[in-house]
Amino acid sequence: MGERLRVLIVEDSEDDTTLLVRELRRGGYEVTFQRVETAQELRKALDGSSSWDVVIADYNLPCFSAPAALTLLQESRLDLPFLVVSGTIGEETAAALMKAGAHDYFMKSNLARLIPAIERELKEAEVRQERRKAEEALRRSEGKYRTLVENANDAILIVQDEVIKFANPRTMEILGYSEAELAKIPFTEHIHPEDRGTVLEGYQKRLRGEKLASLYSFRVRNKSGEVLWAELNVVLIEWEGRPATLNFVRDVTEHKKLEEQFLQAQKMEAIGQLAGGFAHDFNNSITLIKVCSQLALLELKEEDPLREKLEMIHQATQRSANLANQLLAFSRRQIMEMKVFDPNDLLRDLHKMLRRVIGDDIELINHLADDLGRVKADPALVEQVVINLVVNSRDAMPTGGRLTIETANVEFDRLSARDRVNGNPGAYVMLAVSDTGVGMTPAVKERIFEPFFTTKEKGRGTGLGLSTVYGIVRQSGGNIRVDSEPGKGAMFKIYFPRVDEPLEEPEKRLAAERPPCGDETILLVEDEKNLRRVTAEILRRQGYRVLEGTDAGEAMPVIDQYRGTIHLLLADLIMPGMNGRELANLLLGKHPAMKVLLMSGYADHELLQGIQGGKWAPVFHYIQKPFSLEGLALKVRKILDRRIKVPQSRDAKSIKLASNNPLPTNVRQAGKR
Repeated sequence: MGERLRVLIVEDSEDDTTLLVRELRRGGYEVTFQRVETAQELRKALDGSSSWDVVIADYNLPCFSAPAALTLLQESRLDLPFLVVSGTIGEETAAALMKAGAHDYFMKSNLARLIPAIERELKEAEVRQERRKAEEALRRSEGKYRTLVENANDAILIVQDEVIKFANPRTMEILGYSEAELAKIPFTEHIHPEDRGTVLEGYQKRLRGEKLASLYSFRVRNKSGEVLWAELNVVLIEWEGRPATLNFVRDVTEHKKLEEQFLQAQKMEAIGQLAGGFAHDFNNSITLIKVCSQLALLELKEEDPLREKLEMIHQATQRSANLANQLLAFSRRQIMEMKVFDPNDLLRDLHKMLRRVIGDDIELINHLADDLGRVKADPALVEQVVINLVVNSRDAMPTGGRLTIETANVEFDRLSARDRVNGNPGAYVMLAVSDTGVGMTPAVKERIFEPFFTTKEKGRGTGLGLSTVYGIVRQSGGNIRVDSEPGKGAMFKIYFPRVDEPLEEPEKRLAAERPPCGDETILLVEDEKNLRRVTAEILRRQGYRVLEGTDAGEAMPVIDQYRGTIHLLLADLIMPGMNGRELANLLLGKHPAMKVLLMSGYADHELLQGIQGGKWAPVFHYIQKPFSLEGLALKVRKILDRRIKVPQSRDAKSIKLASNNPLPTNVRQAGKR
């Protein structure tokens, strides 16, 4: 059987139709055909369910014609070979038909070319059909890629001759320019001047065929002047027959900010550990000098020529102690007396003092929210934060200006919390201190919380003021943010978590004319020999019976041999081997009514867990070195006078030893020094 051929014949003569069909069958085709002779019949045949391979039309019909049939076929959008047969058609008419879209023409008297023409047109029709399929597939593919490119979260752009030839919508969104504007600006103009040379060099090397890393980061500057960090993935391509680069650019500004914050936090933590370790040894020495000078002063007469020198030594120890406290605040290793309070009350109490601190040439303005929430922090340390910030603002306004203190309630969702409070959404109380001073450059702003970094002239500051602020705020569970530009002042915003707990009544402190005395027994355990000797002397002067030990190894035999009641254990928190907390837990198994006072120049918060608990609990108490003679005496008397509820059955097994919270390596090393 021959190849199947479906023919639509436009012909008014049945005889001529028979001749055409016979000729086609003679050519080897299995012919299926339909004859029509009017426009209506042709339209119906073209619109029907039948699929045709070719249309053959007589030129002249009584009510129809080949040109009209060709028009109907073109209107139907069917791509079929259209062949014309006629007995009288002239060359000009035939040429006009071919020009209008007919594929070939024949004379009825000579159909020899009919079969070759049909074979040729069928092949060409097949080629056209395949081309249309490919074009349609290409259009669909282009549509998909266009959708991807136009909706991509990354900027996609093609650079050729140092100009952006193509840019997707995200590119225009990041850079802030229209497509027409981008086409007129060299792409290097969008790059930060400090990175421009490196990026341009890489672009030129790629065009020369050199292999480079395809992924790297640099800074760009958009139309509004904002500096953004971009991560680039670049590929060398051909664009309109010439070399170009296809660039995928991702905005990684937020990622860079988080990375910088993480690195800054790591750096601050490392410096903090160093500062904390230094403060431990330093406070031991300062405590010794301080109490020795006090004891010596007690033994000297008013007219003694050495008295003035000893008083100067004593005053110097206080200044040194303040410096150590700043280091502890920065390193977040100081003991905090956490209380629930209203920051507005604290600021109102501070107002007069701040007024004196800043001087008459600076205007002090308070904008305090009426419905401000409560925070839980150490009020004394928050006062220190405010004072340090106010002093910093005062120094930034040498010719006077305006200083504003503001409070407000704020709420952060996940998006806004990422930049302001380290990604912790929720309710906060904001405390802001702003000034109209000289402001800061970006380079200065990056370093302001580093210890000992200062822009002040020599002798005007230690460089610990803002690092202390940072440490106190972070240790309080808050966050601090700085906004500043040269010549536009600075604003420090502190965010403390808001709490729903009731306000706590401030503790009343009664001044004593002389340190209180007692006759109880105190076990003193301190590995620093001279400090132990002078501490024991202070306690004995106040009437106490003192048992001494260098460490747990010496303390255990002492307590085993003593038959009386031990009322208080006074031990260094950090000692070689067993630390003060572990020793206390162990001794409480034998002396459940014994009270515990731990001391240290370095506050490790894992070791201090559980200290300063409830009024009736057998808790541990803490005193920070350096302490004074009066401070130690008052603390000891206050603890001894406190009632405790002793458990009915308490032994070593019921005590949760601090060894469950292993001592950090750096703390053990600090204790061994």
